[in-house]
Amino acid sequence: MKSQDFNSLLLFYTSYGDQAGLLYLLDQAENAGKFNIAYEVAYLLALPEKCFDILIKSKRFSEAAMFAKAYCPTKL
Repeated sequence: MKSQDFNSLLLFYTSYGDQAGLLYLLDQAENAGKFNIAYEVAYLLALPEKCFDILIKSKRFSEAAMFAKAYCPTKL
């Protein structure tokens, strides 16, 4: 991915329902530090543990706690 245009890829992959593309985008966005895009993709793919991990990695601890309380209480 040369252009690093994560927003356009998110729009493209969600429009076509491309789950494999979204998983690829999740990995690339997380590696590039684009945590908002990575979180959005993980949420769309119904991966609550991954959402929690992304929130922790981006140092959004209070949001991670609230998310865990609602979606993955075992993480508390």
